[in-house]
Amino acid sequence: EFKDGEANGLGTETFSTKKGKYVGEWRRGMKHGQGTEKFSNGRKYVGEYYHNKPINVGHFVYEQVLPYWSFITQFDPTTFRKLIFKKEKNITTSNVEKDADHKSGKTKLFRAFIFEAEFEDNITVEIFVEDEKDKKDFKKAKRVALFFSRMYGRMPHFLKNTDRIYVHGIGKGSLIWWASQTKQEFHLRSGQCINSPSSTSFYSRCAVSMVHELAHGLQQLTGVIPPSKWLKARKLDKKKYCSKYGKKNKKEDFAESMICWIAARHKPDTITQFDVKQINHFIPNRLKFFDEMNFNMYPMQ
Repeated sequence: EFKDGEANGLGTETFSTKKGKYVGEWRRGMKHGQGTEKFSNGRKYVGEYYHNKPINVGHFVYEQVLPYWSFITQFDPTTFRKLIFKKEKNITTSNVEKDADHKSGKTKLFRAFIFEAEFEDNITVEIFVEDEKDKKDFKKAKRVALFFSRMYGRMPHFLKNTDRIYVHGIGKGSLIWWASQTKQEFHLRSGQCINSPSSTSFYSRCAVSMVHELAHGLQQLTGVIPPSKWLKARKLDKKKYCSKYGKKNKKEDFAESMICWIAARHKPDTITQFDVKQINHFIPNRLKFFDEMNFNMYPMQ
C-alpha cells in the first residue's frame, strides 16, 4: 500500500540477499508497527517496529543510560537556598580515588572544607570538599560546593534523602560515584563535572549519576521501597532490563530503572520516542511499580 509515493499501510519488502524479507506495517516509507522480518542468516524477528527500528530485541535497552539523556540541566529549577561554611577539618572516609578501592576496604585521610547547604522544606545536606593538594583554596571549594548544592536542588524531592556528599579529587579525570550501603551519604570524584561546568552534556551526565546514587540510598536505607513488590515487578519483566549495567545485580537494576522511569515518564521530550517505546516494552512492570509509588517529583515536572 502506498500514499503520496511512500509505503503506507501493509506491505512486503524482499531484500537483494534473496532470503531476507519483511512483511508488515509501513508508515511514510519506513517499517513502523507490527511486522515479521526474516534475515539472510536464518534468524527471524516478530514484533513491533518504530521508524525502521525493531523494538524489544535482546535483554536490555542500552549498554549504559548515562550517555543518552540530558533530562536535568543547569537551567532547570532548583530548591537550593543558601550555602553556609561550617569549618575545615581532617576527614577519614572510604577511598574512591580508584574504582575498586572502596570495595577493598581502603580508607583515605584528607583535609576538607565543610559546608551546609539549605533547601526548601527544611532540607539540609553537609558537603565535604577535599582541599586540593593542601592548597587551602577556599574560593574554589565554595564554588564546587555551590555547584553540587544547586544540582542536588534539581533532584526530585523524593530522592533528597542523603545527609552528606563527599567531593574528592577536584577536577580529576573520569567520573567515579559511590553510595554508602550503611549511611545516607555518597562520594564522588568531580572530574568532568567541574572541568566542563558550562557543558550541558557533562552537567547532565553528572546529574544523572546523582540520581543513580540517590536511588541506591532510597532503596537500601529509607524503608520506602517494599522489597517484595519490587522483586515481583522485576520477575514479571522476565529478565529484561533498561541497561546492561542494570543486569549486574538487583541494586544496580533498581537505580538504572529509576533513571529510565524518570526519563520516560517525566522528561519524555528530552529523549527520542523510540527510547520511550523501548523502555515501555522492556520494563513495563518496573515502570508501573514506580508510578504507583506516587513520588513527590517537585521541582521536576
